[in-house]
Amino acid sequence: MRLTSKLFFTFLLAISFSVYSQTGGNYMGALKLNDSSFISYRVHLDESKGIISGYSITDIGGKYETKSKITGTFNKEKGEISFKEKGIIYTKSKVTQYDFCFVNFKGKLSNIQTGKAVKGKFKGLYTDGKECISGELNLVNVAKIERQAVKLEKKVKKTKLVSQAKKDKVNLVKSLDTLALNVLREDQNMSMFTKSRTVNLNIYDSGKEDGDKITITVNKKVLLSDYTVTKKVKILSLNIDSDETDIEIKAISEGTVVPNTAYIEIKDEENDLKVLSTLTKGKSTKITILRAEK
Repeated sequence: MRLTSKLFFTFLLAISFSVYSQTGGNYMGALKLNDSSFISYRVHLDESKGIISGYSITDIGGKYETKSKITGTFNKEKGEISFKEKGIIYTKSKVTQYDFCFVNFKGKLSNIQTGKAVKGKFKGLYTDGKECISGELNLVNVAKIERQAVKLEKKVKKTKLVSQAKKDKVNLVKSLDTLALNVLREDQNMSMFTKSRTVNLNIYDSGKEDGDKITITVNKKVLLSDYTVTKKVKILSLNIDSDETDIEIKAISEGTVVPNTAYIEIKDEENDLKVLSTLTKGKSTKITILRAEK
């Protein structure tokens, strides 16, 4: 098959949006709602003795990106799977935990790790059991998409329809690694739900140190001022004493390489979230920790 430049970059964009470089039990695709709109969707499934645990991510990379816990069952002999979202881990949406419509799904799957696809109808339910938006779930094994991406990159390297300059810019593996990050941009807010009474923030630079400086405030009180981000991990321990704890990360300088970036791991008793703040000088992003009932 011959690829024009326009077709190639269109296909590359679709592949890049859809892939996360992980192995086994990972499926990517979309939810098709009854109103014919689509929402990107990913699930990671772990299975032990027929019991499923894991997580889902909805609206991947979008302004409403949400990560939820998944529980369910898997019957290998019958090739049947059922799972439901149960509880929010984090969300970039402004709505509260009780406004979310959780996916409930039953369908066919031959093998958790090597199955080709997960397809079928899903039902959306609020936490009180009332039905909300429903539709169709259509997911493909990530490993299959990765194989397609590798084949595509080989075709690009051989084709004469794409300039060498554009070929040199194509690094699919690096692009996929970047897209797998949970990125916090300026003026954005991510809410995380926790049952823990203590949460740790681990702050570091996993790339080249370039002098990025940040200030972190917690409930409008400065906790870390004019701090230069380095490869050495800076640990901040927060006591979650109220129902809502507001954390603001502000870029003081952009260092020698723009923009200002910092990796932040948010750890509690159950979760380990890794986010990357990417900000221009003087701009900020926010993390709100919401205390959930035990």
